[in-house]
Amino acid sequence: MCGINGIIAYRDAPPVENDELIKVRDAMTTRGPDSAGAWISPNGKVGFGHRRLSIIDLSTAANQPMHSADGHYTITFNGEIYNYQELRTLCIAEHQYSFRTHSDTEVLLALYAHYGTAMVHKLRGMYTFAIYDQRNDSVFMGRDPFGIKPLYYWDNGKTLRFASTVKALRQSAHFPTAASPAGQVGLLLWGSVPEPYTLYRGVYLLKAGETLTLSKGQVKQYVHSNFVEHIRNIDPPHDQSLTELIRETMRYHLVADVPVGLFLSAGLDSSVLLASAAERRNIHTFTLGFSEFRNTQHDEVPIAQAVARHYRCQWDAQHIDKEHFADSLEHFLTAMDQPSIDGANTYFVSQVCAAQRIKVCISGLGGDELFGGYPSFQRIPFINRTLSLRPIALVGKTLAALCRHFAPKYAGLFTYAGDMAQTYYILRGLYMPWELPDVLEPDIIAEGWETLQHFSHLTQRVNKIGTPWKKVMALEMSYYMRNQLLRDSDWAGMAHSVEIRVPFVDVFFLRQVLPLLHPLPQLEKRQIFRTLNLDLPATVHKRRKTGFNIPILQWASELGLCRADHKSWLHFLMTRSL
Repeated sequence: MCGINGIIAYRDAPPVENDELIKVRDAMTTRGPDSAGAWISPNGKVGFGHRRLSIIDLSTAANQPMHSADGHYTITFNGEIYNYQELRTLCIAEHQYSFRTHSDTEVLLALYAHYGTAMVHKLRGMYTFAIYDQRNDSVFMGRDPFGIKPLYYWDNGKTLRFASTVKALRQSAHFPTAASPAGQVGLLLWGSVPEPYTLYRGVYLLKAGETLTLSKGQVKQYVHSNFVEHIRNIDPPHDQSLTELIRETMRYHLVADVPVGLFLSAGLDSSVLLASAAERRNIHTFTLGFSEFRNTQHDEVPIAQAVARHYRCQWDAQHIDKEHFADSLEHFLTAMDQPSIDGANTYFVSQVCAAQRIKVCISGLGGDELFGGYPSFQRIPFINRTLSLRPIALVGKTLAALCRHFAPKYAGLFTYAGDMAQTYYILRGLYMPWELPDVLEPDIIAEGWETLQHFSHLTQRVNKIGTPWKKVMALEMSYYMRNQLLRDSDWAGMAHSVEIRVPFVDVFFLRQVLPLLHPLPQLEKRQIFRTLNLDLPATVHKRRKTGFNIPILQWASELGLCRADHKSWLHFLMTRSL
């Protein structure tokens, strides 16, 4: 896991400034504390920077930017390619490629040499990369299908700059500091900035599953993988069981040349992953607790400890309190690349992990979205059915008007009832549209709303998806998971130089699991996981789902930062970011 950046002067622009390249690169030191590299092409038009967190092939030969043996290609790469050993074998067998390292980075160079831009279809992993092709003076950039790893860029029509974080890009003297209406409106609607926008006008996030090519003065973007299409069009049935598929995805996600840890909560997802991992190796686990929750149902620590003992694995836990939060606040705010109402739990558990010198940790993120673990899977279809009943629909507008000021979400339900995607927004969203004038100027709201096409894009996400259960899955993965959970995992883990891996968030796994889930009735995750042939403790099966709670709003209020509610906390973060 690393931090990457680059400058591409592709149309009558001045050459790359080495000082700018280095300054942006070194703003990402925690993403890659093990080594640093920079390179500028002979014609001065392309520059790549790299900060390395050494995970696979720890030798200096695997440092980046990396060049192919013939000098035709240069790469800067952030992420992990979990099937790189198979791809390496393929390149040797079919193309007689001679490798100089044992890194997945060099495998990417070999794939590009032989398959060109089609290489992305062979990759199983989380990644962003940029490859310079000296033969035709072009640059090819790509991002993984779920968008686990971020890549931000801005293009002034002559020079394109990119980096793994917005805050790194801000180190450039050329950075466009004007605020983005779409970013601001989207942040208030969702509690995180929706892809592909940022808080800055003209600065974008390369979309999940998207590639970008700069060639002959032209910039072209192409979507190479859309996981929603897999939900729309499920592959034919196969003979692998869910247990086998979980073991397979864990086998891939455990590939590393350093020890791998696991974030262990009291929930099913992390316990299932630990059960699978424990069959292969003794794994170090980490649990986060909060002093306010000791001896309550919200304390994850006791059950996590019992699970760790069950698998006889090493376990570290820490209860944190308001004082710990206050001491970490400045670093926490600096590390948060874009504002988000979530992420604190990942930040602090990564801190526990880093204290034990573990660079890689497995997370159960994605299990709720894939296996229907959220209440939204039941609530949204129920709400739609109920509010579509004629007596309720007749009085809906009146009830919506009455509720607007004192109960905005209820007003939203009566206003947008009957549409699955819009109901999802009501449950997951933060501000309702009519609340925006309390925070933003009318011209900002108008432009942001027009750019976002908010409800139109929501509806497009579930278009032609058959069942309500699959519609909610597509929405949860597209919005809450991608724009908030995955992005928070990236910055919060990297704040402590910890790479977070998510075995449930894997397109290969998704495609294989969907045929198993599709014929089932709308089962709860607990029922699905009971079918697994894994040694799961009874306490995990019996525990009622409570969600992960963190008293950050209470702490922020007591420290005088804001009121103890999500909107006030978000406003505080937004003010700090702009």
